[in-house]
Amino acid sequence: MKSIDQQLQQLSEEAPQHGLSSAVVAVGVAPVLRRIAASLQQPAYFLSTNPNGDWLVTEIAHRQNPQQQRRVIYGFATLEDAAQFTQNQPDQMDAIAKSIPIIELLFSVFAQKDIDALILFQQPGDLIYGTEIKQAHLQAQIMEQLKLLQTKTPPSSSQLA
Repeated sequence: MKSIDQQLQQLSEEAPQHGLSSAVVAVGVAPVLRRIAASLQQPAYFLSTNPNGDWLVTEIAHRQNPQQQRRVIYGFATLEDAAQFTQNQPDQMDAIAKSIPIIELLFSVFAQKDIDALILFQQPGDLIYGTEIKQAHLQAQIMEQLKLLQTKTPPSSSQLA
């Protein structure tokens, strides 16, 4: 499994495929993703996918407002945990678990507007206590980082000497 730094380097190299410059990813997106990934326990998580490889999105009721639905993606520390979770979901019987590097996962959640959150179960065997990463919060952190970069003025040539 690639390290977080290797994953970030790959994301930076692939940035043009996502409509971003490598520089924007390196200085605007990567620091936020690195900070979040460093707070997590796994370099990759297992996600349930359909036979075409698309990540399965689950609709759940919002805690404070049960009438409001939220669209989430679940990630698991082990293949066994992902399989156990899928067995308990009758509409996902044809799902396949796939390992996704954490940086790819975080970046995809940032980029997808139709996902409300990513819920990661970090401890093997624990399918109760997950870490929630809200898409809106992730997006706000990256936008704040980009704004900080815009407000910094480059040093003049006399300051470089």
